[in-house]
Amino acid sequence: MTPDAVDPSQPDNKGSGAAPLTIDPLLFFQSASGCAELWQELVGRSITHRTFGPGTITRIDGDYISINLPQRLGKKQLTEFTRDAFRQGYFSDLQIDTAVEQKLRAAVLAQQEEPEPTAPSVAAPASGPVKKKRAPARSKKKAAA
Repeated sequence: MTPDAVDPSQPDNKGSGAAPLTIDPLLFFQSASGCAELWQELVGRSITHRTFGPGTITRIDGDYISINLPQRLGKKQLTEFTRDAFRQGYFSDLQIDTAVEQKLRAAVLAQQEEPEPTAPSVAAPASGPVKKKRAPARSKKKAAA
């Protein structure tokens, strides 16, 4: 996650009566991918689909997100997407409030404090690379009848 998404060093606008914040859903995906509680905070929030236009998130059930897209004329207005659609760029302009922003900041800080996992080291054999032995070739002689 880049610090541009939700910068924990910036003061928040809590209590300032500010309008909802608009963020990139990809940045939300990167910050909240492992936190089901943050995903549930999106219910009732506005979001824009790149093809179908603006909509409202109505339900989040596991990896599926239901969005009411009123501009889908003649089609089912309530549509389900996977969380991965956030990562793939199908959405823009996710609106959140300061409470969600604070939770995202906390998630970013927690990710920054976690040590990155290191791959276990594999010791090389002392005598050099090990060569595989070939199995002896099998004879394909036909039995005489």
